[in-house]
Amino acid sequence: MPSIDRQTVTAHIYDVSPSGPGAVLARSLAIESGSCTIDQTWTPYVQGSFTYPVGPLDEFPANRAQLDPRNSNYRVTLEMRQQFSDSDTVAVLTTLFGSGTVAALTAAYGSGTVAAITAQRNRPWTVGEYRRPVIRKANLGIRRYVRSDDGTCTVTLASDEARLQDYRQWGLQGGDGTVAPFGLMGPTMLVALIKFVLATVIPTTPSTLLVTADDYSLAAFNVQIFNSSGAVIAQGVDWKFGVTAWDFLAPYVQLAGARLWCDESNIWHLDRLLEPTDGTLSLTGGTSVGASMLGYSESISRDDEWYDGVAVHYTWTTTAGVDKEYVEWDISAGNSHVYIVDRDLGDNRPAGFWPPDGAAAAIKRQLDAVGRAVPIVAVNDFAADTGSALTIALPFNLDIPITGRVSAIGWDFGSGDMTVTSRNLI
Repeated sequence: MPSIDRQTVTAHIYDVSPSGPGAVLARSLAIESGSCTIDQTWTPYVQGSFTYPVGPLDEFPANRAQLDPRNSNYRVTLEMRQQFSDSDTVAVLTTLFGSGTVAALTAAYGSGTVAAITAQRNRPWTVGEYRRPVIRKANLGIRRYVRSDDGTCTVTLASDEARLQDYRQWGLQGGDGTVAPFGLMGPTMLVALIKFVLATVIPTTPSTLLVTADDYSLAAFNVQIFNSSGAVIAQGVDWKFGVTAWDFLAPYVQLAGARLWCDESNIWHLDRLLEPTDGTLSLTGGTSVGASMLGYSESISRDDEWYDGVAVHYTWTTTAGVDKEYVEWDISAGNSHVYIVDRDLGDNRPAGFWPPDGAAAAIKRQLDAVGRAVPIVAVNDFAADTGSALTIALPFNLDIPITGRVSAIGWDFGSGDMTVTSRNLI
């Protein structure tokens, strides 16, 4: 029998304009329906939407501007709450004990711990299940606003990778002794380059970058700019005109065998591909107390995202105008299903330049995690997280569970159900 719980989701609109006090609550909206998904294989990592009934405040232009995706002065925090019991509030204890001291509580509940108060004042809706309330928040940017003739508005949200996908480089390298803004990135280490790009694209919101992957040298990719006398006047990593910030960083992140992503707290991470976390999630079928599984399927396919080898094809042009190419591979015996990646490293590479190895092995580690899928539909659990150790006990084989890792979780606010996608299944 699935756990009995109460789920509520609220959208809070915050004014984060740099000219104002910053992060001030502008309005809260009661949500009729919507969803939020976190996925290690997606960019952006967090994607969501919600629908709410149009109210009088939505008729004012200033209030409509709060949800205008072209206005970067506002962000939305989805607050997801889950309660598993009916508990007394502090006001109840105040009424019972009045102006007494803590000694009055000790006399009433003995010399035990606070758990004694919880046991008496907390009434679980599912017998034997004493779970604390869960509160989860997702700080997201606004991507789309749609007002319908049925009296509702639907707002689409995403984490801040979307902002790097929006931003295109608009400067040029100068060949006449000058370098226009942003045409050439000076940093020669990956972490410094990422921080430089984040500060360029999102200057009004200082971004925290947590690094668990090793830093990576970009010196081999440096392009040199010469003046008319043949002297080097600038060098760095080439960010070509019209290329998005995300596409500019992607090859270097991939070469490092890393993953760049922004979490629901609006904190950026650079870590190893599909890094495991310390969390656990158990999904059990059947009708026993605590069972949370509502539906499942199992598939093993060669036609989805499974590959047993990776080849990365690099092309570039030297300063002498000579076209070069190189293929790096990581392929299992049999060479049956190879994933091909093309990487154009651009012009003006030194004569002795050669791309470093590592990207093929990093991509293959990610692809090794897929092939067998057991998507599960279960009761929403707002405490679940990607990267967590996953245990699946299917109804027909409860004694031999499947184990792996959580790849993605999608919470549906209307049905109260979540879809769990897995990887590395055994």
